[in-house]
Amino acid sequence: MTSRNILITLFALTLFGCASSGSSTGGESATRKMHYLECLQQKAEMADGYRPIARVVEVNTGSNEFKTTRICTKDGSVLITCSRPDNQMIVTKSRTKC
Repeated sequence: MTSRNILITLFALTLFGCASSGSSTGGESATRKMHYLECLQQKAEMADGYRPIARVVEVNTGSNEFKTTRICTKDGSVLITCSRPDNQMIVTKSRTKC
């Protein structure tokens, strides 16, 4: 795991506290309840913070109900998703490369 992925993951897990989980494929995710507009703002700030050191891709979800940003790292990626229906931010660390 690179230091970029570690920093992003630690930030997300710290931000969301204990609402996190792992999977058998090595991915981790964390969720936090928040208003959709607040989520979009925080997602943008997180992405902007990593643009100098990582490739940041806005994912076209085809919906205004879900907005996702992928932060690409050498060893995988981090997805940040805002969900309007349930007012949640979901941060997922994945080994899938961009």
